[in-house]
Amino acid sequence: MKPLFAPPLMGKHMLFLFVAFFGVILAVNGILIYLSLSTWTGLEQEDAYKDGLNYNQTLEARQRQAELGWQNTLSAQFQDNGAVILTTRFVDQGGAPLEGLQVVAELRRPTQEGFDQTLDLLSRGQGEYGARTVLPLAGQWQVRLTAQRGASEVFRSESRIWTR
Repeated sequence: MKPLFAPPLMGKHMLFLFVAFFGVILAVNGILIYLSLSTWTGLEQEDAYKDGLNYNQTLEARQRQAELGWQNTLSAQFQDNGAVILTTRFVDQGGAPLEGLQVVAELRRPTQEGFDQTLDLLSRGQGEYGARTVLPLAGQWQVRLTAQRGASEVFRSESRIWTR
């Protein structure tokens, strides 16, 4: 006849269960720590603290940009060979094309580091500026445009494009 209950756990059984339980917890924590330190940090900018301290200057720059009244449209043409042609058009408050701007586009990969590009967009006339580049990865890209005429007239905009 078999006993209805299992034999009681003795000291060495409890020690084994105790060590195994905490061993599993330590192993999982170690794996999570390794993965968190070896993957992308998720930081979009290097020094967010200083940017926060300069917030009033950022607000003033936005106010100056609003007073300029410039507007832009961004388009992206995707070619079969993986190239993309970025084109932007700038107009003033009255809709007249803006000429003589220095336009720079920063293409940033929001989910991975190491693929960002900076392009100088060249004037094509009638307020249109453009450049061609090859993006190494398909998916979402953030385009930060900076247009400048002189030292005080600065325009910034952000857009997103998706590649195939």
